[in-house]
Amino acid sequence: MINHLAIIMDGNSRWAKKRRLPSVFGHLVGVKRVRNIIEFCLNKGINHLTLYSFSTEDPTRSTREKQILLRIIAKLLSREIKYLNKNKVKLAFNAAPNLNPQIKYLINQAETLTRPNQALHLSIDITLNWGNYQEAEALIKEAKNIKFKQPEPNLLIITGANREFKEQLPTTKLYFTNTYWPSLTKKEVIKILEEL
Repeated sequence: MINHLAIIMDGNSRWAKKRRLPSVFGHLVGVKRVRNIIEFCLNKGINHLTLYSFSTEDPTRSTREKQILLRIIAKLLSREIKYLNKNKVKLAFNAAPNLNPQIKYLINQAETLTRPNQALHLSIDITLNWGNYQEAEALIKEAKNIKFKQPEPNLLIITGANREFKEQLPTTKLYFTNTYWPSLTKKEVIKILEEL
């Protein structure tokens, strides 16, 4: 079993568009998927989980979408602390320096309140802004989060990749899947792990 799982959570807007829904619905379902993956890691004894989200400042996002994303993040941080503490999940964020002050305050509060936890180290990066998958190696090196001093990921799953293939970097296997993040299930992750 792997020790560090990383996932690029891509495809929320495309998931919603495919269903003729506003993009916000994709983000809301995507947020619910986070808890499923946390539970999967806890059940499988995976010690480190890194989740990458495209930056809230992504220039392709409308102002309205950015505002909605920030509200979702704020609500998530306020609501999920009890769950994280109950399951002994330690949280750390990598966020842009110019992030909304309210969100920054909530992030600091969440990190402080979950600091003693040791069952799972959850790192969430909300600065992702890359143009192609060749940048994956640099991304993996960044996943050695200073706050946790965690190892490089054993596996990086890229959702919504418009292709299905595997690739091996020195320390990390990349798995590209057509599945959009809101549709990624525990069953599919188990299948991916079995193929390692």
